[in-house]
Amino acid sequence: MVLKVLKIILNDAVNDDVIIKNPAAGVKALKDSGVKATESYHRALEEREQECFMSQIRNDFYYEFIALLIATGMRQGEASALTWTDIDCRQNVIHITKTVTYDEDGRIKIGDSPKSDAGQRDIPMNDTIKDILKSQQRKCGLLQGTNVMHFSDRVFFTVYGSIVNSHSINRSITNALKELDAKGIHIEHFTAQPCGIHLQPDILSKVEICKL
Repeated sequence: MVLKVLKIILNDAVNDDVIIKNPAAGVKALKDSGVKATESYHRALEEREQECFMSQIRNDFYYEFIALLIATGMRQGEASALTWTDIDCRQNVIHITKTVTYDEDGRIKIGDSPKSDAGQRDIPMNDTIKDILKSQQRKCGLLQGTNVMHFSDRVFFTVYGSIVNSHSINRSITNALKELDAKGIHIEHFTAQPCGIHLQPDILSKVEICKL
């Protein structure tokens, strides 16, 4: 229905000489397969798959980033925006105060707040979360003084020192999943609400946090 209305609007724009060609003219509507999204997309990894996944991704540059998503249920954008000042060791929590966003030119940047008021929260830190952050801190220490670390005090960054985006994380996850029987697991499976975490946090305790 939406596509049909869009085509009508764009056709009118062509007729009024606003645009030369209707960009939606060749677009076909998606067919309903009859399978619920919860059955085809959001599938939890089995315990064997979880252990294999964590072992497979252990040496990846973004291992700690993905491990933190799993252990906390944090959104990818929130993890990308984390700074070391958000890690409150005195209160033993992680302060979630911002997320990544995009400017008018489509460039990624750190926003001033989370997506909603409810997104501003504190996440308690257990030993697993602390180990993940310590591992990332060691990684940052190794890069201290290079062209990566002078950008800011962000906890996570790409191999080029820029803000971590979903494309980088999806690439790491996809590479790891090539060794598994499971397919189609993307960043959404590691974020959103607690019930949406499809990799159980206790699996992290069975896999040694990457030593740098």
